[in-house]
Amino acid sequence: MFLGIHPARTVPRAWRSKPSLLREEIRSNALWTHYGKFLYRDLDNLIGGWFHQDFDIEGSTLEEVLAAYKKVHSLEGLRRTRADIQRFLEKRDDRQLKDDFVRLFHPDVDPEDWDGGMTTRQWLLRIAELLQ
Repeated sequence: MFLGIHPARTVPRAWRSKPSLLREEIRSNALWTHYGKFLYRDLDNLIGGWFHQDFDIEGSTLEEVLAAYKKVHSLEGLRRTRADIQRFLEKRDDRQLKDDFVRLFHPDVDPEDWDGGMTTRQWLLRIAELLQ
């Protein structure tokens, strides 16, 4: 059965030489989710896998959810997640951070609903602290 790509062919040269996407291109395309999964893989795993609509199965507080997360992830995985958080925070001001957080990760929870209304930055910094 032919699936549309001949097995002997490689990626077209024009695709290989295409420059990386600019922020404006990402904003204009529906690529935000894939961009987040690629650049912030471990953070995306944490947000999508642990802070979903049923997060309260693992605990009712940030500390309880992250304690459960830490039980099933290696020290290296925790380090990579903290590094993802740091990279994500370094490149954005607070307004841009909140917008990009929603676009990239499509969270089922709102950071402002946790512990007295933290900002997205405060929430991510608290997560990084708890992952130590």
